[in-house]
Amino acid sequence: MIDLDKRRAALKEIDDAKFGWYHVRACMVAGTGFFMDAYDLFAINFAATMIGYVYYGGTTPPNIDLGLKVSGSIGTLIGQLGFGWLADHLGRKKMYGIELMIIIVATVGSAVCGQGYGINLASTIMFWRVIMGIGIGGDYPLSAIITSEFATKKRRGAMMASVFAMQGFGILAAAIVALVVLVAFKNSIMGNVLAIDYCWRLVLGLGAVPGLLALYFRLTFQRPHDTPWMLSLMLKKQLQISHLTYKRMIILNTKMMMHHQIMLKHQKQVGLISEIISDNGKMAKFY
Repeated sequence: MIDLDKRRAALKEIDDAKFGWYHVRACMVAGTGFFMDAYDLFAINFAATMIGYVYYGGTTPPNIDLGLKVSGSIGTLIGQLGFGWLADHLGRKKMYGIELMIIIVATVGSAVCGQGYGINLASTIMFWRVIMGIGIGGDYPLSAIITSEFATKKRRGAMMASVFAMQGFGILAAAIVALVVLVAFKNSIMGNVLAIDYCWRLVLGLGAVPGLLALYFRLTFQRPHDTPWMLSLMLKKQLQISHLTYKRMIILNTKMMMHHQIMLKHQKQVGLISEIISDNGKMAKFY
């Protein structure tokens, strides 16, 4: 049986831990992911307008514009459900970093899409953005939960707020990058409007840079062994071991009872045979 007092004491030690560098690092690693997620989701608003000037004569058709902007959100829904289930069954530590690699690959893939006779630019971008959204959907729950597990009771709200606040900075960064890129290519665009083709690719592609910087720290991310998740996992294993031991004891007792019944039955049979032999002996003497 699990000692609830020990469990409460362990959780209290985590909640009352002194704020340190590993708390700051957890916020930075998770916050970088949220920054990248927001940048990638909102950068398409600027890129879609630029794509209209290059491929659609100045204005992106409404259905294509909608598809470009919604495809990432569709992937986000799938990613939240899929990565949430995988993280619960395989462990958050194993999954943390995989979602970031998916975002990086999909971001670069959407930035290098091309138009051809057998392929459509908008459809290809939508495909990559669905994949990117799956990674972003996985990053939301993983980063939030891991930050919460690292946080002390006193600083938990502040740490969670600092991580989620990076979404605002990501949106702002997308606007700034789009503005800077357009200013940098201003002369080329004035000479030939098709030069905007460089701009939207840079705006989307630069979204992979924060992920590349954070990828190493995600893959080498180490959590304290006394986090609530680890504690709950240990308690779960204890329950499983206790349940398994209980089942084995029941099986063992059942086998012992069956063996005892067999022995009793065998003794009765031996006693009956002895009585028959004894009776036969008496009958022989009588005759």
